[in-house]
Amino acid sequence: MARRKRWSWSAGEHGRKVHVYEVEPGGVIYGRIGKKHRASLKHRDRERAKTWARDQAERLAVGLENASDPTPTVARVFAIYEATQTPRKGRSCRYQDTRAIKMFTRVFGAGKDLHKLTLGEWQEFSQARESGAIDANGAPVSEKRRPVGPRTVENDLEWLRTVIVWATTWQDRVTAKYLMREDPTRGYPIPHEDNPRRPLADDDRYDKVQRVAPQVHPLLSVLLTLAHGTGRRIRAILALEHADLLLTKGEQWPHGRVHWCAEADKEGKESTVAINADVRTALDQLPRAIGALPLFPDVSYEKASKWLRKAERLAKVEKQDGSLWHAYRRGWATARKHLPVQDVAAAGGWSPKNPAALQTIYQQPDAATVYTVVSQPVALREQQG
Repeated sequence: MARRKRWSWSAGEHGRKVHVYEVEPGGVIYGRIGKKHRASLKHRDRERAKTWARDQAERLAVGLENASDPTPTVARVFAIYEATQTPRKGRSCRYQDTRAIKMFTRVFGAGKDLHKLTLGEWQEFSQARESGAIDANGAPVSEKRRPVGPRTVENDLEWLRTVIVWATTWQDRVTAKYLMREDPTRGYPIPHEDNPRRPLADDDRYDKVQRVAPQVHPLLSVLLTLAHGTGRRIRAILALEHADLLLTKGEQWPHGRVHWCAEADKEGKESTVAINADVRTALDQLPRAIGALPLFPDVSYEKASKWLRKAERLAKVEKQDGSLWHAYRRGWATARKHLPVQDVAAAGGWSPKNPAALQTIYQQPDAATVYTVVSQPVALREQQG
């Protein structure tokens, strides 16, 4: 009589293998992670055992030294966040995730239990970052330190708190336990900039720079028109492809539309928005192609910014402290304060469900509107009856 073979199966790459196997043919299945952490799975279901092995292997693949260890270390929390949440974001946010993960891992250490993140460690990071003692990647700086403003530190700490709060809602697929029990940073102070620099580019500035733009580069004039006429971030504009230009005219889009892809959007949202006559005229100046070919080949953010700085010098406009291309986005939003905020948000790429950023950060007071406020009140009368 032939002897029955003991069943076994493995998942994962070499060095990160997870094994499931029978000690006795047809008996209870055991699991083993690497050479340690052997445990009975307490069932005989082979498909269920495979699912368990795949899950453990996936957790090892995203950087966990011990997939069975529930401790929310920096390495573990960041690895799962980067694997599951970062891909949902736009390009610039993905870059921010990668940078912040590198920085905080270097500052706190990969094995740091985030449940034990103290107020002292929080404040030490804040002071070191603001003073320039550590750079944007968390590396120590001994010479030529470059201090940063409270806004930069605020962004970094808000990112960390966002990840920790997310970890308190993320459940393990097998155990259904939450990645973190609570947010240890609750109540920890985050620095704020009382007078943040948020300059905007008004129409006078735009006209002056636009007049000299062709002297710098033919494409700069087109980029300026798109920034001024769509309100989109320059990185989103540079990411446009010929396939994104939907120039067939319609009743509600007499000059055509542009498809803004989620890949280049900071919030990871895609949208298709009508364009105005100036933007259409600028786009018609570009050579036409078909398919997923870039609209602005070989033009990087750095190159476009270099062109704009040169044009501003030629135009002899005052340099704006703390802004370049983004000033045109603020100008676009401010020029449309009189329109419904949901429509402005949808057209410019903000979330219509949460227009607070548009209203509090981008739309700014202007002299004409302020005068209208003080000079055109509505008469209030005592109500009768």
